[in-house]
Order: sequence, then C-alpha cells, then structure tokens
Amino acid sequence: MLTNINTINETFPVSKSLTVEKVGAFIEDAENIIAKVISEDFYNELDNYTGSNVIYLTLIKKLQKSIANLTFYIGYELINTHISNQGFQRLETGKGGKQPLYQRQEIALKNKFKTTGYLKLDTALQYMELNKDTFTVWKSSDEYTLSKDNFINSTIEFNKIYIINASRLVFLKLRPAQALTEDFDLIPLIGREFFDELKTQIKTDTLTTENLNAVNYIKKVIAFGTIFRGGISLISNLTETGIFKIENSSNSNYTKQLHANEIIFKLLEEAEKNMNYYLKILSGFLKQNIINYTTYSESSAYDGNVNMYFRTKGTEKVISL
Repeated sequence: MLTNINTINETFPVSKSLTVEKVGAFIEDAENIIAKVISEDFYNELDNYTGSNVIYLTLIKKLQKSIANLTFYIGYELINTHISNQGFQRLETGKGGKQPLYQRQEIALKNKFKTTGYLKLDTALQYMELNKDTFTVWKSSDEYTLSKDNFINSTIEFNKIYIINASRLVFLKLRPAQALTEDFDLIPLIGREFFDELKTQIKTDTLTTENLNAVNYIKKVIAFGTIFRGGISLISNLTETGIFKIENSSNSNYTKQLHANEIIFKLLEEAEKNMNYYLKILSGFLKQNIINYTTYSESSAYDGNVNMYFRTKGTEKVISL
C-alpha cells in the first residue's frame, strides 16, 4: 500500500536521498500490523485497488499515513545503523554537517511515530465504521469493529460506561475479555437459556423492551468486568518467547509513563468492585420484574430468592443474600 517515498513525504517531510529500499522491510512490518487489525482480506483488497471510488481512496490515504509513521517507529534504530562484516556501526555526520539527535530527542521522536501511527489507524477505523456498508469485505470479517457478537458492540458504547479514550484499538484488544466476563460472571447469574435469548435478539435487532432494560444493566457488568479481566492485556505483550510488560523507559517530558504496578492493580480492583455492584443490581432487577423474564425464571439459574446477587471475593462462588 505504501510503495514510494512521495507517499511518505505527504505525511511528513523526508530527505530526497531516502529510498524505499532503505525502509522497505519496515514498511512491510507496518503493513502487517494494519492487516491484522482490518483483516488480511480487506487489506489485500485495498492494496490492489485501482478504482476511483472516493471513499476507498480516502481510506487508503488514511492508512498510508498510519503505515508511514509505524514504519519509522519499527525501523528507527536500524535506519540509523550500518551493518557490515565489521559489525554494527551508527551512522553519524561529522562536524559542520547535520548532527545526530540527542538521546531524549530520539526517544521522543520514536514515541511520536508510534503514537501518531496508532492514532491514524484508529482514525481510519472510525472512517471505516462510518462507511461500513461500502467496505463489505471488512464488514463480513472477524475484525469488524461493529459486530453484534457481544453485549457491547462498539467503541462508543464501551466508552460511555468506561472511558478508553474512544480507542477502537483498545476496544478490539479487550474483545476477548468480554467473552470471559460473559462466561465467568454473567452466565452463572442469568443462565445459558436467557443468555442465548438475549444474544439472538441482539444479533437480529429484535430486543424486546423488557430485554433491552436488562441489557442496559448487563452492559455495565460487561464493561467493568472486561477491564477487570482484560486490563492486564493492555500493559503486556505475549510473544513466542514469553510475556513482557509494555513500558516506556525515558526521562523525556514528551513520553507518557505507565502507572506504577500498585496503581494498575488498584484500577483493576476497582473495576472488579464495580462489576460486582452491577451484578447485584442486575440480579435485583430481574427478580423484582420476574414476570417479564420467563426464560430466566424457568432456568436453573433462577433460585426464587428475591434478595440480591453476590459473588464472594476471590472466588467464583455465587450466592444470594
């Protein structure tokens, strides 16, 4: 998708001496990141697009800006390196010419490429959502950001309950944790039968008024439960060599540092607390309006106790008070 330096130059100015060959490997790595987010099939469609549809061309431009920034983030160190039989040497200009950046400038610039690259990608995803009916290949893929597989099916919905800065990338990364919250926290309370009924109605846009009221409580359970169960994934990276913590180690004023571990775990603990609170509210609501929820009342999950639901801390045990 990014095939020439002129395209990079439209994103930020680069020297005329820079060649595609110099950064080609890093462009490929950046493009792989994009393909994983928007689906390989849709990426290939865009990469081979030769038409004149303005919506398609606009999206391609947006993704090219993301790729350009991610290219220099990924290749930052090696672009400044010469590899030969003598090993690795840093490329520097002598006195009187262009001087290398100070270390703090290098760190700030690299982080700028990373942040801008992912923000541009998030902007492209937003544009894709606005034009979802045009991008049919993406809409039919597993990477579609507005799928109806969950109780919370869009970044905006999630952000209204728990602020994730309306980041579609964060929303996509947390999607597996939604499923975990459904399995471990929601289904034990409402039962598989009622769960399936709600899911079917969500997918077919046929939610009854009563079920919509229940889903509004469920969304709060899911949002906080997702942060509790998936928050660690936002600060860690699972690779073929193990799990690593993601952090920016720098004294630069231009980079954001992650919270200390104790603050992170405090946020997760607070999310768990809020999830359990909304589980109680949901349980009370369903039982107080049981006449409207026949599927739930006839399931094994319903115990007939009109008191509140409660999950004992540190366990998966479910009881009623």
